[in-house]
Amino acid sequence: MLTNFFNRNENRIRWGYLAAFILLFISLLLTFYSSQQVSKQQERVHHTTNVLNTLDILLSELISAESAFRGYLVLKDENILTDYYKAPHLVDSTFAKLRSLTEDKTIQQKRLETLQILIRTKLNILSTGLLLFKNHNLTVTDTMKLMGHNGKLVMDSIKLLGLKFQKEEDALLIKRSNRGTNFSNFIKVINVAAFAIAIVLALYSIIIFNKENNARRAADKQAQEFRQQLEQKINELKNLNTELIELRSIEKFAATGRIYRTIAHEVRNPLTNINLATEHLRSEIKPAADVDIMFEMITRNSNRINELINDLLNSTKAADLNFTKVNINEM
Repeated sequence: MLTNFFNRNENRIRWGYLAAFILLFISLLLTFYSSQQVSKQQERVHHTTNVLNTLDILLSELISAESAFRGYLVLKDENILTDYYKAPHLVDSTFAKLRSLTEDKTIQQKRLETLQILIRTKLNILSTGLLLFKNHNLTVTDTMKLMGHNGKLVMDSIKLLGLKFQKEEDALLIKRSNRGTNFSNFIKVINVAAFAIAIVLALYSIIIFNKENNARRAADKQAQEFRQQLEQKINELKNLNTELIELRSIEKFAATGRIYRTIAHEVRNPLTNINLATEHLRSEIKPAADVDIMFEMITRNSNRINELINDLLNSTKAADLNFTKVNINEM
């Protein structure tokens, strides 16, 4: 009956933990997926923000060039034209960056082509106006005024096109920001759900543990009686085992001694032949330094093997100990 009870509890625990594990695993996957999506949306938001900032830089560089041109017309100071001379290079590099940032958007690419034409037209008008101004002794002519009017129209077109470009990116920015916010909120919901599952799992574990612990205590009391009976029988068997182990040890020791003596006999016979052959060769071969070293090496190792055999045989001899009382000072 106790076995059935424990089996039922074990099954409940297994299924409970399995269900909790599956739920937590699913929540972990959803959290991971949502985190990836949030990261992607943040990258996209950063990309869109970068596009908007680059567009603002492009327009500000163009406006700086126009302001420098107008300042030169008023003050007639060449130093004021520094921003104007820098403008073509800065505009081209900024425009190239803006084109690469929007290469996946067909509409924006078309707008950039139109914007590039307008910007070049604007820079050409400024360049032509500056040349006319210098050729006419730094005076503003009617032609320059007409060009200025045309330049204003071109600049208005640039600003209008830039505004459309900006609105498109602003809408995309809002869309991506909202998606990132939605995924962030979804992650919060998943975390709350995972926390609730963890609490339920903890309560479930405590309840099952208390039930199992109470049943285990009852089983322990019943098992204690069997344990005491087993200990008595174990003590009896232990005494019999001790005698049996001693007999087996004596038998193993005797068998080991026989094996060692056989090994010693089989090793000493070829070892004796090696020593005789060495002595015979020593008497036949003329003395030489290298030869004597070789003979000494053979003799030394032969003696070493012989000593090992003697130690091996001595270790198998049974020693009978006779205990007697002696004076500790003499000892």
